[in-house]
Amino acid sequence: MSTWASTKQAQWQKLFGYILGNQAAWVADIGLKAGLFRAVADAGEEGITEEALAQRLDYKLRYVQVWCRGAYAFEFLDWDERTGYRLAPHMESLLLDPADPQFLGGRIQFYTAFTKTTGLSLSTCVRVGYGLVATMTPSSSRRSRTRRSPTASC
Repeated sequence: MSTWASTKQAQWQKLFGYILGNQAAWVADIGLKAGLFRAVADAGEEGITEEALAQRLDYKLRYVQVWCRGAYAFEFLDWDERTGYRLAPHMESLLLDPADPQFLGGRIQFYTAFTKTTGLSLSTCVRVGYGLVATMTPSSSRRSRTRRSPTASC
């Protein structure tokens, strides 16, 4: 049982936030792997339209439109009616610059690769060292470690 009082709406918002976070990670992963973020960054402050981005990367326009609108919805991109899309403030360094101490591009790609390979999310299965798995037990609110074999699935 939760140690703090909560409304149904607050719990719903928390769960919905988890879903949105997962979806945002996948939109970011696609943008990184497909070179979409790099192409938008290279366009600079002038921005780039969906059509120009599709042409630059030789992608079908419809897929670029869907990705751009998703990336805009998750605030990875800014949009201007006249000039098109540009990266939102700080996104170039956070997503594209591995030398930046706050770079998250690699972490996003690790998360999505981990999920694809195992079918599990990091929140449900975190491997620590050789065969140690950190799990949340229903009877306590603190993490416990359980010894598992290195090949055991979470």
